[in-house]
This record gives sequence, C-alpha cells and structure tokens, in this order.
Amino acid sequence: MFQNDLRLRSGKFNQPVIPDLSVMWLLQAYLTSRQKEGKTVHIIPVTFNYERMFEIRNLATEMVSGDVPQIAFFKLLSMIGNEKGKLGRIFCNFGNPINIKDYLANINIKVLNAGNIDDTALRLTEKLYKE
Repeated sequence: MFQNDLRLRSGKFNQPVIPDLSVMWLLQAYLTSRQKEGKTVHIIPVTFNYERMFEIRNLATEMVSGDVPQIAFFKLLSMIGNEKGKLGRIFCNFGNPINIKDYLANINIKVLNAGNIDDTALRLTEKLYKE
C-alpha cells in the first residue's frame, strides 16, 4: 500500500495520522467546484497486491527488526535472476464506489468547507484503509 509515499510492506494495518494526499485533492476539487454546482465526485478504491516471491527472505527480518534493508540495484537483479522467471502474480481489486455527497450526508456534514476539510479527509482515508 502506498500512503503519502509510505510503503507498508509488512501487511500490518497502520492507523493513518494524516489524510491521504489524493483524498485531500479529491475533496478540494469537490469543495471548489462540484459542491457549488450541486454535483458529486465518486471515489472507486483500487488496490494492487502482489506475491512477494523474491522479497520473502527480507520480509521476516524486516518485520522482526523494523528495519527496511536497502537493496542495491545489482543485488535486486541477482535476486530476480535466481527466481528463474517465477516472480509471482499481481492482483487488482476494486472496492465499492463512494459517492462523496452521500458520504458527507452520512457523517452529518451538510457543507464541506475549509474548516472541516482536513478532518473529513482523514476520516475518509481511515474508511478507505478499512475496506
């Protein structure tokens, strides 16, 4: 998962402390134009997951120590070459669309504004993480 340029490789859920930048941008777009026109924005959550065949050796060390080992480019090429073409699979999953106008109504926000956009973006980021 890539959240504000942080890569969560361990699969552990980390509670977001700041809103995702893309969520903030979408809410700002909604605030500055779509809301005034009475229109909405839809967010479709998409995740890309992959089997980490050649990373599995480093993952256990990373999870225990908390340190992310830096892998040099040539070391990475060597690791990939040792797998003999079996690098795993990539999965793309689509979540349920979120209608921003309906979402705001469900959390009792009648009008999105500069005073509540940060908190709303963080709440929406948390919702997306849980799905």
